[in-house]
Amino acid sequence: TPLGYHLSRLPMDAKVGKMLIVGCILGCFGNALTIAAALSCTKSCFFRGQPSLDPTYIDARNCLIENGFGGKDWPGGTVKGDLIAVIAAYRAWIKEKKSHKFCSTHALDVTSLREIDRLRKQFRDLIVDAGLVSRAEGNSGSLDAEDCNIASDDAL
Repeated sequence: TPLGYHLSRLPMDAKVGKMLIVGCILGCFGNALTIAAALSCTKSCFFRGQPSLDPTYIDARNCLIENGFGGKDWPGGTVKGDLIAVIAAYRAWIKEKKSHKFCSTHALDVTSLREIDRLRKQFRDLIVDAGLVSRAEGNSGSLDAEDCNIASDDAL
């Protein structure tokens, strides 16, 4: 199949490759990159249940996630799952210029977010090299609100 042809040329897990190809087709490549990177990351970017975590940091993280991807007024509702929460957390971290302090005050693992960032760039380069998106499209501001195609992001 045409999809199989393109997947066979991508040096990555087939499910991750399929997600990225479908993200290109549906116009939500930036979010597909973030999800693919999070699925390929060795650990979660969210700290969980550690007794040393300040409850206000956990509340700040929960507020960030709730208001993050699409916000409360988004027709798709607020966060629907862990991967959409990762998109919200990653976007906020990028907006805060990859701040270590931001991660500390929002119960986020900066090491995992850096790994997600590195994997996003690696996957983007592979998709660009495969000719599935142009270099300009791959390098565009893929974290902007314009990348939020409601129907497409629901499909992911």
